[in-house]
Amino acid sequence: AEKITIENIYNNQKLVITLQGVIGSNYESEYIEGYISAIESAMFWEETEKITIHIQLTEVYEYESFLENDYLKVNLYKPSDKYDRIVVLDEVGREELPPSVQTLLHDITEMVQVKLEENGVRVYHLEDQGEILGDAKKLELIEQLEANMYLGMGLYMSVDNPGDFGTVTMCDTSYFRPYISNVTLADILQKEIVTAVQGKAGGVIESEENPVLEKLKIPAAIVYPGH
Repeated sequence: AEKITIENIYNNQKLVITLQGVIGSNYESEYIEGYISAIESAMFWEETEKITIHIQLTEVYEYESFLENDYLKVNLYKPSDKYDRIVVLDEVGREELPPSVQTLLHDITEMVQVKLEENGVRVYHLEDQGEILGDAKKLELIEQLEANMYLGMGLYMSVDNPGDFGTVTMCDTSYFRPYISNVTLADILQKEIVTAVQGKAGGVIESEENPVLEKLKIPAAIVYPGH
């Protein structure tokens, strides 16, 4: 079992299985059986005493794996069937930032991820797999995940922007549900972050033509931590 590793690349709906100490020719006549309707395609590459199998899935799945009679069995689950609370974390505008600031934004987002996971939340950090996604791909993933909340993290660059001196939270104020509105969510997030960094509040503002916030039908906000 220690010779097998599996990586769930959920951004691309793919499972990557690496088998150490094997010969690729042994697998040329083997096939995948079971619930194959969730599989779009599969292929493998052989390296020195190692093969890597790429399984392209039809959508995002979680998995559990185990060995049984020398067969690797992988159970697939829709995330919403496995987790009660799902939050999508997004590093907003990362591609527009200098490398050093990109690193800072990534570190801040990871700290938020750790806090959420400590409270039993399943977090999908969109930039955690080294890829910057377009808005359409983000919306597709959020829909497939059936996420309960979207939380973007951003950093202002201009000293003329009030976000540099206080935490600003952006949301689509038109979203409303009886149990929570985006304005309520944004206010809660802002208070929590201001308390955590011992800074001051910069206010809750309307989203400025943000295509992700405007199209989501779940609680959603973008936080710009300030000083």
